[in-house]
Amino acid sequence: MPTLLPAILTKDPDEVREKIRLLESIPEITEVHIDFEDGRFVPNETVLPGDLLGLETRLKIDAHMMVDNPVTHFYDLGQIRATTVDLHFESFPTIAELMTAIGNLKALGFQSAVVLNPETDLAIFDHLIPPPEIMFLMSVHPGFQGRPFLPQCLDRMQALRKKFPHTTLQIDGGISQKNIEAVRAY
Repeated sequence: MPTLLPAILTKDPDEVREKIRLLESIPEITEVHIDFEDGRFVPNETVLPGDLLGLETRLKIDAHMMVDNPVTHFYDLGQIRATTVDLHFESFPTIAELMTAIGNLKALGFQSAVVLNPETDLAIFDHLIPPPEIMFLMSVHPGFQGRPFLPQCLDRMQALRKKFPHTTLQIDGGISQKNIEAVRAY
């Protein structure tokens, strides 16, 4: 069943807390997606997990790590009780290092997702053994909110769904009333 997660992308830790409080007031919302950007992996900077220490929420936190070295943030992600950590394939020098990071996340009790940027070949998923719990596609060029949805993402989703029918697919960026029904098809 498709799930729509509200996303938070800001540089201000107080704004993150304020938005989380607002989301907590809506009983149907159980999870929030927070973008963490270091200004190096993507051109934008937002809060990092260490900026949110002491955060308390009933919401599950899906932590999208758009940073050069996500492993350095694992401790802080635990401190803010993130439940899922989204790792960009492109932020690791080798597949072996990505797989080690995924293993470390699992040992620490996190669920993990492997994220691919729009230009990254889907064949990468063939080399990840075992396959990731969540396959995550960027449907925009990452870094800023408001970027347009890339329609080729639908073809990429269809290809993944065909090859990995039982894997959770997640997409991020540019979702609107104009394209949500097409996205939900996968």
